[in-house]
Amino acid sequence: MKNDMMTRKCLVVLLALSAIMMCSCHNNTKHHNSQPISSVKLKYAKGFSIDNFAEYQRIDIYTPWNTDKQIQQRYYLVSSDSIEVPGDGIKLRIPIESWATASCTHIGFLCAIDEMEHIAGVTNPGIIYNDTVRQLYAQGAITDIGDALSINTEVVMSLHPDVLILNLIGSNDTQASHLKNAGVTLLYNNEWKESTPLARAEWIKLFGVLCCKSAKSDSLFSAIEQHYNSLRDRARHTNAPHPNIVSGGDFRGTWYVPSAKTYMGYMFADAGANYYFANDSTTESIPLTMEKALMCFSDADIWVGAPANSYEELLAQDSKYGMMKAVKNKKVYNFYARSRQGGANDFWESGVVRPDLLLQDLLIMLYGDSIGQGAQLTYSKPLL
Repeated sequence: MKNDMMTRKCLVVLLALSAIMMCSCHNNTKHHNSQPISSVKLKYAKGFSIDNFAEYQRIDIYTPWNTDKQIQQRYYLVSSDSIEVPGDGIKLRIPIESWATASCTHIGFLCAIDEMEHIAGVTNPGIIYNDTVRQLYAQGAITDIGDALSINTEVVMSLHPDVLILNLIGSNDTQASHLKNAGVTLLYNNEWKESTPLARAEWIKLFGVLCCKSAKSDSLFSAIEQHYNSLRDRARHTNAPHPNIVSGGDFRGTWYVPSAKTYMGYMFADAGANYYFANDSTTESIPLTMEKALMCFSDADIWVGAPANSYEELLAQDSKYGMMKAVKNKKVYNFYARSRQGGANDFWESGVVRPDLLLQDLLIMLYGDSIGQGAQLTYSKPLL
């Protein structure tokens, strides 16, 4: 009799343990094998994805040095710390309320959706253009966390930001490893590896999700996309001549020009400009000697992004610039229209978010009022 009772008790315990194990397995399966309910639609950007689940969102940031969408980092976004997520990523509670940034382009995205008040730390504050961010820094509300290539880990940790937005320099970024090992939560922003202008701008959707402002970021990007494409179509259908174009300038003996598959290369094509390397298939900038650059671009009608404010300054850098048609005809422009002493330049800040305004600049410089329709230059200005 006692043996029967003992046997029944053991069976009850075994059944209870089995039920617990089955429940645990069921929960694990739910977390790791469930399919997303929906995904955020991305038309251009290739460096990240956003999937929506019942209780959280999943962001995958892809390694920019591979084409097979290898995941660099996975994030799970939750509205409460009590929500359980799979263990293969970093859990972030949203909205993000405290940001540290390592690039002025990050500031451009945050400012576009009015998140300036939530920036706690920045690198190189002297090269920030945005008025509000500069004022907050002057008031002590934003802290200098060092140079972008040498971030002060101790200062970052003292700020306790929800995330530090970081651009990886390479696949073996020692600074990123050091910050991560110190306990700093890193958010990798690889928009700079996107080739096309609209692909870079579409990263605004990532910031919108993280700030719980998707409606705002989606609406903004839609307006940018519509404006950009209307400008591109206008350039395609114009009857005006399509001028030859060149950009950049000599730097320590090398003149780097964009290939057709780079950001500015795509921008030139969308503007309808004739470009010497329009059929080049490389995805990096092309290094040229001054002599080679003159051979390729001496007859360029328009020169954009020149490294000077005046023709006097330009010719003082190298008198050979005077051999170029664009210099002789006073058709040289820089990207210093929205810049400050010390190196701040909005071209690198809001310009990444607003490629439509940069394309508009190109149309004005290339075609004038015949296609510019009275619009004013935003990031560009003619040399004095």
